[in-house]
Amino acid sequence: MRSQRIAATDLVAAQLFAAEAAIDVAISETAKLSSLMPEARISANIAAQIGQEALALSSRSLVALISARENMVETHKALDGVKTDIGLKVYGMGGGFNKGSAATALELVSEAA
Repeated sequence: MRSQRIAATDLVAAQLFAAEAAIDVAISETAKLSSLMPEARISANIAAQIGQEALALSSRSLVALISARENMVETHKALDGVKTDIGLKVYGMGGGFNKGSAATALELVSEAA
């Protein structure tokens, strides 16, 4: 029974990490698009009104993706609670530090400086 729980959590964790990575890639690519559009307009000597709606829509998409990333972080936290509920230890992967509060991460950065 424990091995089934571990297998299930490993499967969910792998998909969670894939979803997190996909959102990060989408944020990066959308940010590049939003940055490229005004650069392309300037280099082509096109009036600012041209493409304004597309730039605004791209920027709104970026905000939505950042919101989706925040929701995925909260999903990650909720799944940590599920592991505890089913009797499995919660552990952090990657980053080399406890994934506790943001304050903890800031303290680590502060100490490194």
